[in-house]
Amino acid sequence: MTEEFKHPTIGFIRGLAKDGLLQFLGVKYALLQDRFAEPELVSEYDGSTIDATKVGPQALSDPLSCEAEYSVFQQSLPHQPFDISDRDCLHLTITIPREAKDLPVFIFIHGGSFTIGSNAWPQYDQTRLVRQGVEMGMPFIGVGVNYRVGVPGFLTSAELRRAGYKPNNGIRDQRAALMWVQRFISGFGGDPNKVTLAGQSAGAGKCDRHASNSAF
Repeated sequence: MTEEFKHPTIGFIRGLAKDGLLQFLGVKYALLQDRFAEPELVSEYDGSTIDATKVGPQALSDPLSCEAEYSVFQQSLPHQPFDISDRDCLHLTITIPREAKDLPVFIFIHGGSFTIGSNAWPQYDQTRLVRQGVEMGMPFIGVGVNYRVGVPGFLTSAELRRAGYKPNNGIRDQRAALMWVQRFISGFGGDPNKVTLAGQSAGAGKCDRHASNSAF
């Protein structure tokens, strides 16, 4: 079931209504001029309704990587085939309780050995986690970050640097996502001063880089 939500700055966003929650999929936080470019933070919207009812594209990587990860740690979960894009992959999944107001925000960075992963993979769906927070009387907003992995995300070389391309694009993407959250999450009912950043595997390592600022 879909439902429209009015964000005071962005405008109307059409999301999914799920048992007392609203979930917005594929919400762009930054744009790319090309696959190696620095992320350009999305800071303005044109007022048209944003369709956030479908998962955003997986970053350029192995199209079978989701199934490969299942083989390592759990049984498979059902999902549709993922679109893959080298430029339209910087997006968020945002899951909020209804009538959210000044809630803490939990930002999750997926893992994948710096080469695979997507916030659209079903094992990273925060619906159950956010619902459990509501049931326990400790509601919060969940945000899943999609970012560049593999070659576009982390390759660097003398030739690329001479051409003006900086290293650590994947971490720069994540930094842009954190900036977007600071700017817009209050309109979803979140408190930008109460943000927890967490990750899994390589994602956890990237959280440390943000804390130390050592990637820049």
